[in-house]
Amino acid sequence: MSSTKEIKENITKRIKEAYIQSLKNGTTRAEACKAAKVDVSSIWQWIKDDQEFAKAVEIALESRIEVAVDSLFENVKKGNIIAQIFWTKNRGRGKWKDKQEVEFVMPKVIKVLHFVQSGKPPVIVEEPEIEEKKEENQER
Repeated sequence: MSSTKEIKENITKRIKEAYIQSLKNGTTRAEACKAAKVDVSSIWQWIKDDQEFAKAVEIALESRIEVAVDSLFENVKKGNIIAQIFWTKNRGRGKWKDKQEVEFVMPKVIKVLHFVQSGKPPVIVEEPEIEEKKEENQER
């Protein structure tokens, strides 16, 4: 005769399997909880406490990504322009992208310019370079 603990463990095992299978079938986490008839808080607790279950959930979610990638590629082959753009930007090894990467390097020496206005054309007064000021301070 099975003990109450064994029965409970068996039920929990079946619920976990149902949840994982539902994820593999492409449902959301919430839909998988409904399908397995389990509360989401129980799932999170099991993920926290059971590394084997957590890994199985991760694998199930990862398998859905592969299904999406295959579907995307099928759309690329069918001539779907948006799918083609998305595919090249994400699979083109950095060759195709919208953003530009610009490196900005600050100059080591900064000149401070002051504009003096006295009713006449502006006069630009240059202060000595910052490094020159540092040298003066070190000499003192």
